[in-house]
Amino acid sequence: MLFESFKEAIDIKDLNWNKDSRTFSAEISELRNVSPGAKEINVVNKDTNKTVKFTFVSTDKDGSGEDTYGWNYENKEMDLKLLVIND
Repeated sequence: MLFESFKEAIDIKDLNWNKDSRTFSAEISELRNVSPGAKEINVVNKDTNKTVKFTFVSTDKDGSGEDTYGWNYENKEMDLKLLVIND
């Protein structure tokens, strides 16, 4: 199920960065005001005052389709990804 966009942007300092895959990631329990499977997530860098919008792409599930491992987002314009891990 997809929820509405987060009302509050995620601070980039709350995310991990993988340079090789150009992917930000975090466990959902570490993020404030995060709804699993939101349609959009905004990530803000408060030092530069810039915000990047990520759009929902897919959900990672186990083989049975019952358990959710995480939610995948991307920003195609900047070739960036965001993985929110269900912990």
